[in-house]
Amino acid sequence: NSSGSYNIGIGNTALQNNTTGGGNIALGHQTLLNNTQGVSNVALGYNSMRNNTLGEQNIAIGTYSMFDAVSADTNIAIGRNALQYTSGDDNIAVGVRALFLNQDGQHNVAIGSRSLSTVVSGSSNVAVGRLALGSNLASDNTAVGRTCLSGNTTGNGNSALGRYAMIGNSTGSFNVAVGYNALGDNDTGSGNTTIGASAGDRITGNNNIAIGYLSSSAEPSGYSGDNNIIIGTNAEPSSTTVSNEIRLGNSSI
Repeated sequence: NSSGSYNIGIGNTALQNNTTGGGNIALGHQTLLNNTQGVSNVALGYNSMRNNTLGEQNIAIGTYSMFDAVSADTNIAIGRNALQYTSGDDNIAVGVRALFLNQDGQHNVAIGSRSLSTVVSGSSNVAVGRLALGSNLASDNTAVGRTCLSGNTTGNGNSALGRYAMIGNSTGSFNVAVGYNALGDNDTGSGNTTIGASAGDRITGNNNIAIGYLSSSAEPSGYSGDNNIIIGTNAEPSSTTVSNEIRLGNSSI
């Protein structure tokens, strides 16, 4: 330390290479080891923020949390390996390996073990629940529920609420799924809206609306049609490929 002030370092080589950085707190083996000019950081845990040099106003709690973050600012990482590789700013990661592989993604929120764990450059995602958006590489998605949107890779602008909601989606974009397993089998379809447990579970097309428990969910091969509106418990399209259809109620009505 040459001119850095108001630092606290407790642990083997904590803050060892600091030069001008000030207002840092490092607690644990090699925490903030390579920090030189970074200011106002808090690092608690084995190797937490070890390679930070210039990053400012970060909070990292947990073994290897923000381990390879070099110049990232204003992040919060709580949990082992949380935000381990980040260079992006303004992210919040809570949980083991939450936002684990994030590099330059910004404004993400991940709460839950392995939530948003594979995102590299995607930004403005919100994932709440274990494995929520766990395979995501894209931006502007919201997933609330365990394994919700867990298979999504490049789909953007999706909103899913409920355990297993949109679990099979990979590239589909701008879908809305509310309910347990809602829109569960959709892979590439976009612009769909489903509300209800397992609603739209078998939909694979585009721009469909399914409202009601198990609506558009009976056909194992799926419904590939577009622009359908299906409303009611167990309500189904008239065929697997029909498009531009409106159905109110199930076959008993």
